[in-house]
Amino acid sequence: MEPTLRESPADLDAELKACAIADRLTEQIHDAFVEYECTDGVYEFAVRYGESSFKFWFPEEGLLRKRMQELEQMTAQIIDRIRASRIDTADQREPSTEK
Repeated sequence: MEPTLRESPADLDAELKACAIADRLTEQIHDAFVEYECTDGVYEFAVRYGESSFKFWFPEEGLLRKRMQELEQMTAQIIDRIRASRIDTADQREPSTEK
């Protein structure tokens, strides 16, 4: 695909990295709804997982500077936090069985 006048190779590189992050989130958190958008050079991600919602941002410059391996590590940390929050929420809803 040839870049249009509005898309430089760097823009496409940032978009591909953002798409890879969204794909990884979707693959690793099967019942989550993931979406993202870029506004004014900031990629905003929104994840709905169960009753919880999460948002996080990457500046376009940050996506361009980071290697994919670094972004994969950051994404893995985000996934761990999202999963952990779901467990915490489920634990709060469980009735206590202690006497």
